[in-house]
Amino acid sequence: MAQFQTRRPKVGSTPTPQQIRKYVAAFRRSGLSVAAFARQQGLSSYLLRRWLQGADRMASSRVGAFQSVPLGSLLGPAWAAEVVGPTGVTVRLSAQVPPSLAMQLIALTCRV
Repeated sequence: MAQFQTRRPKVGSTPTPQQIRKYVAAFRRSGLSVAAFARQQGLSSYLLRRWLQGADRMASSRVGAFQSVPLGSLLGPAWAAEVVGPTGVTVRLSAQVPPSLAMQLIALTCRV
């Protein structure tokens, strides 16, 4: 099996997101165990597992594309919007919430 061709990160250095994506993609194509691939690449198996979990979280958060829905047709007078984050955190906004605050709350909901 061909070895993944990339520069190994220097000890103590932080690999770029592009390098991490390349390692993750190469691991998935390799058919090797996490431990075997990490050893082959000179990586920590713990670090490789973290990268794989992060990649899986990113993929699962992109499952559904955003779709705009006219709120007036769906919501009663109780609130103007409801946002459910990827972890299930729900934020309900009244019509009186300033748009700038609403955007900050939505961004925080998606980060939780």
